[in-house]
Amino acid sequence: MLKREHYSPVAIAMANEAMMPTGTDRLLPLPVVLHMTSLSKSKIYADIRANRFPPPVKLGPKKSAWRTSDIQKWLAGRAPARIAA
Repeated sequence: MLKREHYSPVAIAMANEAMMPTGTDRLLPLPVVLHMTSLSKSKIYADIRANRFPPPVKLGPKKSAWRTSDIQKWLAGRAPARIAA
């Protein structure tokens, strides 16, 4: 797992802001999703292939981002599992 100092301050700020409920659905780049979920890049893409993680929105041939609402729903679904463990 990456240490917190590997994330840019911008990624951390975006992740913190994304956790706040708002009326708009922002698109989050991979570094923000990594920070919010504490998952590795390879784990995220493996879970996407296994339909256990929301797929990204393709913004271009080499650019993807995730909807804030999709990540928040995924995190909310994981909370009971973490409490029960």
